[in-house]
Amino acid sequence: MTLDAPTVDIPLLEGLRDIARNYDAILCDVWGVIHNGERAHPRALDAVRRYRDGGGCVLLFSNAPRLNAYARMSLEALGAGGDLYDGVVTSGDVTLEALASGRLGRACFYLGPGHDRRFVEESNLNAVNEDAAEFILCVGLRDDEREKVEGYRPLLQRMAMRSVPMVCANPDIIVERGENLLPCAGALARLYETLGGKVRYFGKPHKDIYLHAWKILEGKVGGILDKKRVLAVGDGIATDILGARDFGIDAVFITGGIAALEVGDDAHTPSPQRLKRFYEAHNVQPVAAMAHLSW
Repeated sequence: MTLDAPTVDIPLLEGLRDIARNYDAILCDVWGVIHNGERAHPRALDAVRRYRDGGGCVLLFSNAPRLNAYARMSLEALGAGGDLYDGVVTSGDVTLEALASGRLGRACFYLGPGHDRRFVEESNLNAVNEDAAEFILCVGLRDDEREKVEGYRPLLQRMAMRSVPMVCANPDIIVERGENLLPCAGALARLYETLGGKVRYFGKPHKDIYLHAWKILEGKVGGILDKKRVLAVGDGIATDILGARDFGIDAVFITGGIAALEVGDDAHTPSPQRLKRFYEAHNVQPVAAMAHLSW
């Protein structure tokens, strides 16, 4: 049921239980679905726990630009322990894999917060100034709560003029943190492209992360999976839902995340008419939608 454009009304589900029996595994987004960056959503935790208790496999599937172990620690701190899922895949995982190979270069200009600088060390890269860089490693803004993307325009303009490629470790444009929406690495990458820069993305909706996740899923279930029996769940229409469509798996759109005010008057009451227009604008057709992930 993965079509190129909305042609039928998309059902709005009360909970995952309505369709859980149709799937053997779910690829579940994290930010905006499992938590909002500051606290976990109890109904979402209950949903994935019940799904696993019923025999389903849960792979948390995130555009977090950090390595797997650190993502797990963050989840644990927010109350989402390892008993809730079978595995975690992050855009950081696939970025590290590519960086460690050396094929993208070794001398990088690191662009991101200090706490994610471990990418440089764990990938055996050399952090250099902008003039010596073979590529930009873009993890995000240095301070996403105080800075604006436009503030990076002069730097990115200089590097685009020198044709320095960018590696983007998080294609997300914005992320939900508490009550705020903050810019991500993808917003910097998008600006870089408008300036003529070339960007290599790692993470949803791009294929590398889906192939990486698929190998892990098949290892968890102990066999070959049927794409018709795997469901993506996410609140990013241009990442979670588009990526699922392109990979050939079904998706449930969580309307109460980053798109809440585009599809409804508030986070809890999506409008069927506005949802349909939203799907049409993005050329996707999820199998269903939910205001929030719940059982």
